[in-house]
Amino acid sequence: MSLRAWWSRIRGTLRRDDALEREMHREMSFHLEMAAKRNVERGMTPDAAARAARLRFGSVEAAREDARDAQRARVLENISADVRFALRALRRAPSFAIATLLTMALGIGASTAIFSVVDSVMLRPLPIPQPADFTYVGWQWRPGDDIPALTTLQYEFVREHSRAFAAISAYNTDDAQLGTTDKATPVRGLSVNGDFFRTIGFTPQLGRAFDSTELAEGDAPVIILGDATWRARFAADRNIIGRHILLDGNPRTVVGVMPPTFRFPPSPESDGFLIPFGIQVDATDEGHNTQVIARVRHGITDAARDADLASLTQTFHATYPALASPKEAFKLYTHRDVYARDQQRTLLVLFGAVSLLLLIACANTATLLLVRASTRQREIAVRASIGAGPARIVQQLLTEGFVLALASAALGLALGMVAVRSFLAVAPSVLPDGMAPALDGRVVAFALAISVFTGLVFGLAAAIPSFRLRLQSGILSSARSTTGGGTRTRETLVFLETASAVVLLAGATLLTASFARLMHVDPGFDADSVTAVKLGRLPATQDTAGSVQLVDRLLERIRRVPGVEHAAVAPNVPLERGLNVVADTREHPELGVNIEMRSVSPDYFATLGLPLQGRDFGSGDVAGAQRVAIVNETFARRFWGHDSPIGRTIQIGHFKGRWMTRQKDLQVQTVVVGVSGDMHELGLGRAARPTVVVPRTQHPGNDTPVLLVRGNPSRVASALRNAVLTEESQLTPEIEPLSATVSRSVAAPRFRTLLIGTFALSALLLAAIGIYGVIAAVVQQRTREIGIRLSLGAPRASVAIGVVQRCFVSVAVGTVVGLAAFWVLRRSLTAMLYDTSTGDPRMLAIAVVVLAIVAMLAAWIPARRASLVDPVIALRLD
Repeated sequence: MSLRAWWSRIRGTLRRDDALEREMHREMSFHLEMAAKRNVERGMTPDAAARAARLRFGSVEAAREDARDAQRARVLENISADVRFALRALRRAPSFAIATLLTMALGIGASTAIFSVVDSVMLRPLPIPQPADFTYVGWQWRPGDDIPALTTLQYEFVREHSRAFAAISAYNTDDAQLGTTDKATPVRGLSVNGDFFRTIGFTPQLGRAFDSTELAEGDAPVIILGDATWRARFAADRNIIGRHILLDGNPRTVVGVMPPTFRFPPSPESDGFLIPFGIQVDATDEGHNTQVIARVRHGITDAARDADLASLTQTFHATYPALASPKEAFKLYTHRDVYARDQQRTLLVLFGAVSLLLLIACANTATLLLVRASTRQREIAVRASIGAGPARIVQQLLTEGFVLALASAALGLALGMVAVRSFLAVAPSVLPDGMAPALDGRVVAFALAISVFTGLVFGLAAAIPSFRLRLQSGILSSARSTTGGGTRTRETLVFLETASAVVLLAGATLLTASFARLMHVDPGFDADSVTAVKLGRLPATQDTAGSVQLVDRLLERIRRVPGVEHAAVAPNVPLERGLNVVADTREHPELGVNIEMRSVSPDYFATLGLPLQGRDFGSGDVAGAQRVAIVNETFARRFWGHDSPIGRTIQIGHFKGRWMTRQKDLQVQTVVVGVSGDMHELGLGRAARPTVVVPRTQHPGNDTPVLLVRGNPSRVASALRNAVLTEESQLTPEIEPLSATVSRSVAAPRFRTLLIGTFALSALLLAAIGIYGVIAAVVQQRTREIGIRLSLGAPRASVAIGVVQRCFVSVAVGTVVGLAAFWVLRRSLTAMLYDTSTGDPRMLAIAVVVLAIVAMLAAWIPARRASLVDPVIALRLD
């Protein structure tokens, strides 16, 4: 058929031509009249002549349909009619429609919300030009033990010898005070080195990039502003180029402004400014603290890139044999590897859990449709008897399924939007920076795809029983027949629901037990009685000595606040990582280890409530005096076992027989003057690390110190803020009790437990509804049989048991299969559990018992209804 003919048919479908209908009526009436007239001329009576004419002509309506087919696209017309019929049918059955829509909207909404998170973290391309060519370069000591960073020597080596990279650069994130002499505000930016702009794929929209001299020197007083900073702080002044502004009190010349599309991958908040920094190559510094990014040459294959990386590793081994063992190698990382490594497994588990929930929702909806289809056998049989073929009936049932699915998708998207917002509100710190989920076109396409798939499933679930329908039995059998179609299919769906629910319940039970045990972990310090006063970055007008003096004055002022028992200065709060360095001893250099080092003031241990053997730091522990330190119990056990370490010496910064720093004043022996109790420095779920605490007077520490205050947090918080602002009005202190820090440290496991627990409860509810629906349908279909059995003297208890028996066989088999499936998948939960085995039989038994109780409750109502059937009324049913 030509395209023009198809277009004519489509137009005919979209508009009704009344003139054409009248013309067809007149023409067919004329043919019937002429045929009847000829029959009368042959001697027939008028009535017999008209009847013979109609029999010879055939169905008038069929002829009209054939004529309409010549003017219309019949498929479109049928679909339009089916959609209208489906809407009318759903309007006539509001309970069924509401139950189906809510069930599927729950599954689609939850799936869409989790997919939006998975898409943002794992699938969405980075917002940079040609993101496939962008990579991070790091170092691997052995499989599973690696870091996405290099030493300064390794960075320079890769820059000089790599042939696979078109550009390579190093960067650091930086917090600073930016503004003019009148006003400075905090802003986050980047310090960059090497060929940064070619690597990232952006160039300034105004001005220029850094030149090679500025990047080589590293301390050139120039700056490039981010677009948001330029607009918010300098009113988008296009004459900003060449002006001098202050960064941490130091003047810098603005040489460029980045475009609004510039987003550096680590964080959208790291693009406030760019400054150059130089890298001093130190072959003795084996600290992997240089973050390196690279741009792979366009067109190079993955095999060629990997071969170049392997060649780099071999050359590095040959050039510096003492700095790398044969197992060590350069390694490439994606952005997700660097910033979402811990989240990827969690998101995959969540996506698997929500997929099971969607499967249960589909099975539940299919069960509802099967029950409804069994009550529509007469309707389908009548339609078949007046000429509707199997294909036409199936098309209509499929259309109903798609209407339900699309309506569910619309409602599910609305629920998904709410779920995503709730997701961000409950767990804003669980996701990496710059990877916030959003309901964009990709997510909407996902929702539509699963809705189309489920629509097909719905339609087939209702259409399959119609294939088995026999016309005569469909018309003549009772609506309450003793047998019903689709029983085996419904039992299969109950099996799927049960198996999926068991997997979710087992996972949720283990996570809940793990989280409960994690919350009972003693952090090692008194979190309930200590308040942290985070000062933030100190004013740019203060030099190092002035900053130390300012913090000392703040400490003394806070100690005089009523209600304060103890106060101390620390580089950060407990459970937040400190300075990672190496250390060993002269007696046992082979036991050298990475340690946590914290630079604190006296009274630190009393403030946190940490037990201390030996002495605390005193007024004599100053610069130039003997270096002293207090080690924790884990450090002491590693080097001295059960012997006392007090009076022993350690070597901070010494590893593999040499000092890891060139600063002579740091290459000294440090005397241990005390041993403190262990505390969890890196989180409640991780064991205490070897820790060395040094006096702040000998190691000044960083420029963002924290004041720790012992006292009732609710009573002293306001006074602490006033004390800080009275001493220095430019500070913006953040005050919170350490109990909030502890709570925040378990945000990720709490969030995982809450989300999977919610999925499990939803699955349990849907499974209960499915079991109830199946047994209720069995009771409805077997009412006459039940009545006959009761009239013959069958005990009511045996009748109830007989009703639920086959369904509970499906539940039992589903439980066994669900446990087997969980046993296969259990390793995906291992990294998320604390002190809990994935094969703990007690936890798995709890999941099974909970499911069994819910299944029995779901079966009790319809089973009781079956046992109370009145035999007389049942036998009178048509």
